Amino acid sequence: MKPRNKHLDLMYRWIRYVNKFSLADILYKNDIRHIAIYGGGVLGTILYEHLKGTEIEIKYIVDKNRYVEFPYMDEVNIIQPDKADLLMSLDAIIVTVDFLRVEESLKSYVKCLSLENLIIDLDELNLFQDVTRYIKDNSANLIFADMTFPLSYLKNPTNAERYFRHTQGNAYTVFNDYLEGLIPYYDDLENCSIEYIRNIFLEVHNSLSIIEKEGIEYVKDINSQYCNIINGCRLTTNVPDIYQSSIHLFGNCTVLGLFAEDQYTIGSFLQRRLNGMSGDTKYRVVNRANWMNYQKSLLQILHTPIKSGDYVILINQGMQRFKLYVNENENMNFIDLVPAFDRPHGFGEIFFDNYHTNHRGYKLIADYIYNFLLQQIENNKNIPIKDINCFNSVISGLKQQKRIEPQRPSGEIVDLVDLDTYLRFLDENRIEGADNKVIGSVVVNCNPFSYGHRYLVDEALKQCDYLYVFVVEEDKSFFPFKDRIECVRRGLSDLDNVKVLPSGQFIISTRTFPEYFIKDSFKDTIDASFDVKLFGTKIAPKLSITKRFVGNEPNCIITRQYNQQLIDYLPLYGIEIKEISRIEKDGAAVSASRVRALLEKEDWLAIEKLVPPTTLLYLRNFVRG
Repeated sequence: MKPRNKHLDLMYRWIRYVNKFSLADILYKNDIRHIAIYGGGVLGTILYEHLKGTEIEIKYIVDKNRYVEFPYMDEVNIIQPDKADLLMSLDAIIVTVDFLRVEESLKSYVKCLSLENLIIDLDELNLFQDVTRYIKDNSANLIFADMTFPLSYLKNPTNAERYFRHTQGNAYTVFNDYLEGLIPYYDDLENCSIEYIRNIFLEVHNSLSIIEKEGIEYVKDINSQYCNIINGCRLTTNVPDIYQSSIHLFGNCTVLGLFAEDQYTIGSFLQRRLNGMSGDTKYRVVNRANWMNYQKSLLQILHTPIKSGDYVILINQGMQRFKLYVNENENMNFIDLVPAFDRPHGFGEIFFDNYHTNHRGYKLIADYIYNFLLQQIENNKNIPIKDINCFNSVISGLKQQKRIEPQRPSGEIVDLVDLDTYLRFLDENRIEGADNKVIGSVVVNCNPFSYGHRYLVDEALKQCDYLYVFVVEEDKSFFPFKDRIECVRRGLSDLDNVKVLPSGQFIISTRTFPEYFIKDSFKDTIDASFDVKLFGTKIAPKLSITKRFVGNEPNCIITRQYNQQLIDYLPLYGIEIKEISRIEKDGAAVSASRVRALLEKEDWLAIEKLVPPTTLLYLRNFVRG
């Protein structure tokens, strides 16, 4: 007997596999000790030889060919599938041939395992283990949700589900030329119409594409009436303004919500359920589905900032096979989503084909995950989690909104020559005698410098030995940069442990964060990750900065989002982020915008309460011209 070409990949993996694992040990550890093998061909023979003489008892070889030439016929009983009742006393049957077909006929008698899934790819397993370590190191929680061929296991299927169970092709081949057939799948929605279905079913799908960033694949940002991708994430509706932890959803097209508008994805349904949950902790849901296989989702997880107390949920096919190789614990769990679809459930038709569902299917999945999360959250209340500096206080969140992409310079790659020049400038302007001291930083625009800025600096100095004050150099403010930085220097001239520096083109600039300079008209969700990454990887290390301070922002949504992204990302680079409450005068926060408003009225008595004498003198001269 010679192996078929389709077996070569499996056999290659098997050769690598046996150098690290004993399949017999894996089975025994998982209480699989009395088995049968389905298929007496090449793979069945190799499997028998591999397990022969171990603690695993092989009771039967099952093969539909009564004349199969199995080399060890004198050692084991050969039976045909119609004798399946003999398998009921076994722990499992390992299937070496067409798994779905065999499982369909035998699953009511015995647990079916696929040899293809048992002989796991070592590279995939290493990636999987990297993810579990990453989540554990960050004191977060990991849930692997398996959704493998749900119609093959569905209890009490409808006639349509029985049809799709054995039909090849996807929803587009079934319904592309027959959109009227989709009306029963959307008839619970008020705006159900052929035009709506065309938008949801066809145009959303056709607008989606994949881009690559630093070797990781994401869904490309899009704006439309029904589907919005923002910073590679599908828009989740009803995200709370204030939240303490995040639930990150990863996975394939089902998680992405391929056949539903934003408000009817798994993420949005789950968010609404979580919003109604009692307790002090509020959660936001982030839909990071990449429309790809689970290996690419695992890579994506490793490149996603995860905080203590967060939940990472990966929904895809084939997740259960990893369960044989890891131990579940309080930080990691496996769930099977297929029972979510068991009938009766009262949701009508939900499957377009043998895998994809409509919005009602997404609701079933969201409810199933929510019920599981409730148990996990309750169980984790008494489990101490690692305290990560900047997450001690309640963090202000933001409602995700539809995005109009700002005009960003071509690419996010800065001129490395310019960056090197700026880094040399920083090196030449390091604070002397600051070695082995706690170094902090603030970034301010100071348009103009006020008592609010001075208060931020004074409070920051209570928590560090030396402080760098970066003044935004981009000349897009009401007052020119040369005047703004001069007011800052004069307003802080009495502080010997403070160094005032220009931000250059690498901290809050049109190169790194263009949204900041159109914040009066920009009402959307920003992406400041590039600005934050430059600070964390280049600027802070050059000056040994370990802390960054920001003033809380009650009014400007852009600044508030920027602060949130600093809170989310800077700790990944070893930088502590502290948010300091604003000082108030006459019942309102002291702010530069308040000063400018008073300046229009030339209300000098009110301005005098908000700015130091050095700034007041500058403003009087500015008005005189």
